[in-house]
Amino acid sequence: MNFEKTKFYFKEYLSFSKTERNGIIVMLSLIIIVLSMRLLSPLLFHPDPTIDHRKFDQEIAQFEKLCDSTDRSKTVVNKNTTQIHLHPSSNTKGPIEKIEINSADSAALDRLPGIGPVLAQRILKYRRILGGFYAFNQLSEVYGLKPETISKIEKYIKIDTAKIEKIAINNDSFKKVNAHPYISYEQTKAIFKLRSSQKIESITQLKNAGIFSEEEIKKITPYLVMY
Repeated sequence: MNFEKTKFYFKEYLSFSKTERNGIIVMLSLIIIVLSMRLLSPLLFHPDPTIDHRKFDQEIAQFEKLCDSTDRSKTVVNKNTTQIHLHPSSNTKGPIEKIEINSADSAALDRLPGIGPVLAQRILKYRRILGGFYAFNQLSEVYGLKPETISKIEKYIKIDTAKIEKIAINNDSFKKVNAHPYISYEQTKAIFKLRSSQKIESITQLKNAGIFSEEEIKKITPYLVMY
């Protein structure tokens, strides 16, 4: 094969167009990138074996141990607290003396078993509206005072009916008469209509006028005076 023929074959079979040359360049670039990533990946994605992680692991273990110790301490505190509530033999209120319900203050009421500050205030509020208690069972009318609590405090209570604030049925205002929990608005109007025509001198007049029933008369009588 002479030189001219060899030159012809090279030019014919080994020469590339512009598009083919661009494709070859892109392909070579990709090969270089892939080879570079394979060479660099051990450095990028694998931890340095010279780094000692034992100290970090020890700190984590100490932290977990501290958390576990704290949880056990909380459990002990909760158990002790529960035992205090379950064994109230040490009464922080001290010895309880008998009190007079119509003159007792909130501090005296608070010392009664089962009566806290809230119930003490409710008893005082109802006593003020009522004018005082004449019977022990009236405590059941106090909101939130349960029968079992009333049973507990009965032996510590005495009642002085002389301390009851009474209603002057012939002289007190409409507002004061109507404010009593045992007298309704309609009954108050009937009382004032009756007293506008005659002086009320006995409970019987209120009963005969149909203002109160026999049962209501029993409840309201301790609170009325006829002057």
